[in-house]
Amino acid sequence: MNNEIEEKIKSFSQQELLEYHRAILFIDRCVNVIAVSIILGVLFFTNVITVMTGVVAIFFLGNFSCAIATTNQYIRARLGR
Repeated sequence: MNNEIEEKIKSFSQQELLEYHRAILFIDRCVNVIAVSIILGVLFFTNVITVMTGVVAIFFLGNFSCAIATTNQYIRARLGR
């Protein structure tokens, strides 16, 4: 994780951590829904353009999801959960 983000999270109050935790959970669920929708779209519309676009989109969503999960773990550790 980025050192600047870590330092900023360290200065958060308990209430701010809870708000960010809820927001991260919501964003994580949204990313999951988008990823599943893309996968289903690729399965339904199977042509080269759709498959290549889907692969690239899933790649970027996977990286974004990993960043969200890392931030979520760090915030959960700060919350003591």
